[in-house]
Amino acid sequence: MAKKWFGILVLLGLALWMIAPRALADDIYKSIRGSVREDKDGDGKCNDGATITGVPIEFISNDAQWSHVLYTGDDGTYGLVAVGDGTWTVSAKPTADWVVTSAKSLKPVISDEQPVVLNVSFCVRKTSAVAGGGTTILPQSGSPISTSIILGLSTGVMFLLAGLIMEGRRRWVN
Repeated sequence: MAKKWFGILVLLGLALWMIAPRALADDIYKSIRGSVREDKDGDGKCNDGATITGVPIEFISNDAQWSHVLYTGDDGTYGLVAVGDGTWTVSAKPTADWVVTSAKSLKPVISDEQPVVLNVSFCVRKTSAVAGGGTTILPQSGSPISTSIILGLSTGVMFLLAGLIMEGRRRWVN
């Protein structure tokens, strides 16, 4: 009787040994991978741009219950492994001296049919290369006009009036 139970346990153990790693490994091999490259001409395509290191990449799960930030490596690439199934939101969050010229967020779908999503990539450009040179600070809506603007406008109006008076005197005298 003991040999019979021993044989059954050995068969069950072998079955678990063959099935369990596959069941546990499903999510281990699922991943989202991409890169961040420089967009030289600002068209949102980074065809031959250099890779950018240290760019934060944010991952948010489809239920928004899990989020994580990774940074691009020395070769400008990143990869989140052991990803669960679902639609993920992946966003590039560069520092203030860079601006994202491609889509700011991408939504790769991970499933058993598509366990690995490659080329979830972003293009960035230096803000100094962007028209306007970066951030423009506008006056607060409804704020009073600054005295320097009033002084400049007043001076301009005075020069215009002086010119009109001089032209009028010239025409009247002649």
